[in-house]
Amino acid sequence: MKMLPFAPPPHKECERIRLEELADDFLREHRINGRKSDDDAEARWDIHLKSFFGDLGEGEVSRSLLTKYVEFRQKEGAPNRTINRELASLEAIFNLGHEHGKVREVPMFPHLTEEAVSEGYLEDGRYRKLVDYSFQSERVDQREQVSTSLATHRA
Repeated sequence: MKMLPFAPPPHKECERIRLEELADDFLREHRINGRKSDDDAEARWDIHLKSFFGDLGEGEVSRSLLTKYVEFRQKEGAPNRTINRELASLEAIFNLGHEHGKVREVPMFPHLTEEAVSEGYLEDGRYRKLVDYSFQSERVDQREQVSTSLATHRA
């Protein structure tokens, strides 16, 4: 069988690609592309993911092991949104490894339910647009209610 010069080499069954190598590739690509989340991705790997997954081979990570990781992090008191970001980083590591021909199969990653995002305040520009829009409306009493309500929240 003739192989094309640009085709990735076939995956060797005996070759064991460690997750630490995949993470190095991922973090290198983050730095090269100037991703804003570079520090976050590196911190997630170094602080939490590396100690749990670093020495494992890519084929050793299963849905079952990922669930054990979730349970471990929940026992440490990590909120679901933090665990989801860590799992998303790990999934991105696997996806890049798959693109590079180093990972045969990307496992199914769990996704935890997150609490509703807390409500914030409007920035001045958005507040002004909302008030201006309300004054263009034909409903005078609603304009006053919106303006009063927003002024109260701003104070």
